[in-house]
Amino acid sequence: MAVKRIVCVENRAETPEGHRHIVTVGVSFGGAEPVSFETVDVVRANLLDNNDTYYTWSPSHDTVSLVDVVSCSCGAHTIRSKPDAVADNDLNRMSDCH
Repeated sequence: MAVKRIVCVENRAETPEGHRHIVTVGVSFGGAEPVSFETVDVVRANLLDNNDTYYTWSPSHDTVSLVDVVSCSCGAHTIRSKPDAVADNDLNRMSDCH
């Protein structure tokens, strides 16, 4: 059971329905820089099969938001941060990995 912080996202692929899904995330073990990159499929498998924990962190509020597996209405199997009304720990608003 690993605990990983998602620090950036990349490759937001546009769906035929016109919205985007994150397909890769940069992860660390607590630091601000990614030490590796994982696809959403790997993150989902780790959450479901390995009981790993993924989270985002808000520097403005010093709070974390846990990451969940979800299925989009378009049929995509993806992830999201739990809603908490804090913009800078929302996966959809995180900066792109470089």
